[in-house]
Amino acid sequence: MDVIHFPDDQRPPRWVHPVLALGNFDGVHRGHRKILDRLRRVASERGATSVVMTFDPHPPRIVRPDKAPALLMTTAQKLEAIAEAGVQGAAIVRFTPELSRWEPETFVKRVLVDWLHVSEVWVGANFLFGHDRAGNFSMLRDSRRPLRLQGREDRSGPL
Repeated sequence: MDVIHFPDDQRPPRWVHPVLALGNFDGVHRGHRKILDRLRRVASERGATSVVMTFDPHPPRIVRPDKAPALLMTTAQKLEAIAEAGVQGAAIVRFTPELSRWEPETFVKRVLVDWLHVSEVWVGANFLFGHDRAGNFSMLRDSRRPLRLQGREDRSGPL
């Protein structure tokens, strides 16, 4: 599995029309594996690359360290579990205080569109992102037209 880091690395040219599952994936439990199986299948059907995006450090460690939950896995363990699930790539976003202040639209444009060139993004039903957690599935769905992005919400549980 290819692993790249934002903002340091470029997207590998072999990543064709990435279909992206975006979330923390801490624990990579049965629900995560089900999502990763679907991600892999859909990407394969479309001739695309299956990619997972996660954050390091975990965002609450930056925005509210006093309330950050204990993590179930290290980043290395998480990546190993994702690779074992057959996902082709992992994009790790370095979560910084500066990035925590980005508006959701800035994150979508800079990371999802300009950096990864994703064709589709899957997020959990309760996924929130961007400054003050202002971005959600509806924002992703509504932004797809100008950014050529398709959002897909997974209601089976958080990613």
